[in-house]
Amino acid sequence: MEFYHWSDAIYLTQLFLKDILGVSEKADSALIYDVDTLDQTCSLIQHPLVNPFLTLIKKITQNQVEESDIEALQERLEELKKDFE
Repeated sequence: MEFYHWSDAIYLTQLFLKDILGVSEKADSALIYDVDTLDQTCSLIQHPLVNPFLTLIKKITQNQVEESDIEALQERLEELKKDFE
């Protein structure tokens, strides 16, 4: 799991971050952990499980979840589990 802290953030969309100098960075499979508008900072948690988990939650809330969606996340969790054995 990676934690990112983005300083001088003025623009955030679809996890594309751009600072006041126009330097941008794309964060894949990440969650916004903290936003401080006074300091213009944004902290993200990036991990390969984030995107599949959020996709599953979105499908559940829209009543569009399928068994294969759950199984895909379970497979990723099993892979992670093996890393700690």
